[in-house]
Amino acid sequence: MHKKFSLALIAMLMQPMIYAQETNEVITKSLTQDVPMYYTSNLTEADIQNTEDIQNTEEVAVENVEPVADNVDAELAVENVEPVADNVDAEQPVANNVVVAPTEVTAEGATDTETLAIENIETDNIEILSTEPEVTPVEVAKVVPEDAIEVEGIEDGRISFDESTGTITWAESSITTAIIPSAINGIEVTTIGLNAFKECTKLTKVELPNTVTLLDEGAFWACYDLVEVTIPNSVITIGEGAFAVCESILELTIPDSVTTIHDCAFLGCRSLVSITLPDSITSIATGLFYECNSLTDVNIPTQIDEIPATTFYNCQNLTKIEIPNNIITLGEYAFQGCVELKEVNIPDSVTTIRNGAFLDCHALPEIIIPDSVTTIGNAILFNCIHLTDVVIPESVTTLGGYIFEGCAGLTSVTLPSSLNEITTGMFLGCTSLSAIDIPEGVTDIKDAAFGGCTGLETITLPENLTTIGESSFGSCSNLMDITIPENITKIGNGAFYECISLPAIDIPTGIESIGEATFWSCTSLMAVAIPDTVKVIDEYAFYLCDNLINVYYSGLESDWGEIEIAVNAIPASAQINYESILPDEIIVPDYIVNMTATDIVDIPDETVADETVEEEVPLVEDEVIEDTPEEEAAGSTTFIIVLCLLVSVAVGSAFYSKKSKPKKE
Repeated sequence: MHKKFSLALIAMLMQPMIYAQETNEVITKSLTQDVPMYYTSNLTEADIQNTEDIQNTEEVAVENVEPVADNVDAELAVENVEPVADNVDAEQPVANNVVVAPTEVTAEGATDTETLAIENIETDNIEILSTEPEVTPVEVAKVVPEDAIEVEGIEDGRISFDESTGTITWAESSITTAIIPSAINGIEVTTIGLNAFKECTKLTKVELPNTVTLLDEGAFWACYDLVEVTIPNSVITIGEGAFAVCESILELTIPDSVTTIHDCAFLGCRSLVSITLPDSITSIATGLFYECNSLTDVNIPTQIDEIPATTFYNCQNLTKIEIPNNIITLGEYAFQGCVELKEVNIPDSVTTIRNGAFLDCHALPEIIIPDSVTTIGNAILFNCIHLTDVVIPESVTTLGGYIFEGCAGLTSVTLPSSLNEITTGMFLGCTSLSAIDIPEGVTDIKDAAFGGCTGLETITLPENLTTIGESSFGSCSNLMDITIPENITKIGNGAFYECISLPAIDIPTGIESIGEATFWSCTSLMAVAIPDTVKVIDEYAFYLCDNLINVYYSGLESDWGEIEIAVNAIPASAQINYESILPDEIIVPDYIVNMTATDIVDIPDETVADETVEEEVPLVEDEVIEDTPEEEAAGSTTFIIVLCLLVSVAVGSAFYSKKSKPKKE
């Protein structure tokens, strides 16, 4: 069965799109990789409806059958049906509306083959085995206008001709060949009118006279068997959908006289291999070769300045395209789904590459973006799985989201120094990306920017960075080294979700909230430093971090108690280490040999740790020493007050309370 299109659906066909036009907002997504838990599209449950398979055969139990009239579905209109008793052979008894013996019931007005056999029905409780009938499309002939005429050269059917405009307005669907004369009844033929030959499904050959200047909208729409078309050098305009869904055309030559081709003129010409467009064309429109699956050879006219939206959408056999150097804009989804496209040149006349321009170009190994480009839309290289190396030039000032999403082979990307943000989903699912230099001017890493970058092992964040978005590093399963800059003020939910190789993290001062699932399932995480600025630790913040041993809090234990901590935020096995009121470090002057503290009632053994001496440290008397070094001038006094322990030590030793946060190397 042929796939049919309608002009009313063109707008929808040209919006297979994933992203809102001219914005970075995600409308829907379909990812080939796991999506981090806290990164979702804007779809609601209402948008997703379950469908059930329709069984071709099902058993229906019908009990307590009422009289036939009451049993008829109210929605089914049955006309001219005689009463049951009158339709049954008089020799067959009828009781309780059930025919006891085999018989045949025929509805009045039915054809000879439309009979219903009822056999061996013996009870009122009837079990009916119903089978879903196979529906076969019925070809409905076009209504033949009163002015339909036979014309020499047009075989197996008639046409209608408007002599006042020189337009063929209608053609009979049975026509097989249309060699159209230059004049009919002495009137010159100038136009093939709106939908004139639409769905002439048996038409195989068309020759137009050199008097025709316009092929109007849908002129040969859905002529499925049309193979041979001759367009004369008189035609100026080819209308919207003029040859759409002509699935058998193999090649076309557009003459030099043509200046304008409208939307979707060759949409769905699935067998079209080659087409020649003249340089006389000054304008082409949206979806020109939409789903021309077999197209391999096409040229782009040099007089146009834009390749419009979906021009080559889903041209699956297109391997190479030359873009002339007068092109300024590559339209939305212009080459989306060109899965065999391996070579494309972008001239330095191009300034704008719109959303999804090369989306799903799976075979594309490289692309060079010229310095003339200033604007790059969303998802321009989405799912280009063989792309390995891309340079975004310094000229680019506007960069969309999801640009490299799903580029599983991408290993190297150079970003412009002027960049101030890593956009939403920019590298989502780039599983081969192992390292990247983020420009120093970047202040914001948007949601899911590096989500699922499983090859990323280390990353250096710029000092000016202030925001890390939701799921920005979610599922970076090999990430082992990342330093969060001191200027960070916000870390989004799920930011480091499932970073299963991350051993430790230092959350900088200034962060007030550790969001939901920020470090969910970071199974290698053993140590976390939390600043005393944190006021909230949200649900699942460190959930499933089963190896988390130490949480180092820079405030006092009493401050920790003031933090709003969700019950499942931190594993119960983790030890919380608070900042001590005791000094972190004691510097012993080189002129001190013994120091004594006074009025100390008890000094537990575990109070002391000497990071430079392994052997046991001896205690001395408890008193405060007033010491006046001989080296100092007269009248100078130095007081050393030791609150925890004073010992004989080597010069430069340092001491820490057990509850103090360990000093970093």
